[in-house]
Amino acid sequence: MSTLLHAVLPIVHFVYSVYLVISTQWALIQSRFWKKFSCTASGSPEWDVSGIKKLPGHLAVVVGFEDVSFVDLAKIICWTASLRIPHVSFYDLDGVIKKNSSKLRREFEILRPNLDLRVTWEPDKTSTKDHTANEINGFTSTKVHFLSYDNGKHGIIEFTKELSHAVSQGFLKTSEIDIKLIDEKLQYNFPDPDLAIVCGKTFSTFGVLPWHIRVTEFVHLSTHHDVTQQDFMNILVRYDRCEQRYGK
Repeated sequence: MSTLLHAVLPIVHFVYSVYLVISTQWALIQSRFWKKFSCTASGSPEWDVSGIKKLPGHLAVVVGFEDVSFVDLAKIICWTASLRIPHVSFYDLDGVIKKNSSKLRREFEILRPNLDLRVTWEPDKTSTKDHTANEINGFTSTKVHFLSYDNGKHGIIEFTKELSHAVSQGFLKTSEIDIKLIDEKLQYNFPDPDLAIVCGKTFSTFGVLPWHIRVTEFVHLSTHHDVTQQDFMNILVRYDRCEQRYGK
């Protein structure tokens, strides 16, 4: 039996590897095909959202095990702002996007400078502007947030250590630890994501905000490279059709 397994497993692994290569290449071919027939972010996209009853209030984009394409992420911001979705967050394990947020902003300004007033960026140390308001010149703006593993599962681990230390030192009683306290300590300045797009071959949450994704709808996108407007619309349609039962 052991000999048979040793003989079968390499074959299964090979077949699965071939499947991944074919599925990835097919997704890229489809993406490039649609790209020819859809507007680019630098143009003036016309959105037919008449059939969509609901749009996410907070869209999260999770970049998995693939190189970050700042041009393509900038396109997502353009589309999000065009639809006036209030919040969009970008997450990757190593915080590459967060560390290079200025690069993403430059790509966005090149693609759609006319949308600049519709977007506010999460404050950073290099920023000299006040982005606290979510309304500019009468338009509701899209707030762009940047997250990494430190804000996700790692943040909960560190918070658990702080609670343990506080209890051991007598500063906090175990009876005082409840959902309200945890919510207050782990609360961010934006609502929980309604929709999360996971980009890459691996469909995983990658530790993104585990306390805040209780009702998040996750959608897998094989890659964010060369993402098209049609890809984005398909995801929104899928989100619109999903039934969120909120634990029922």
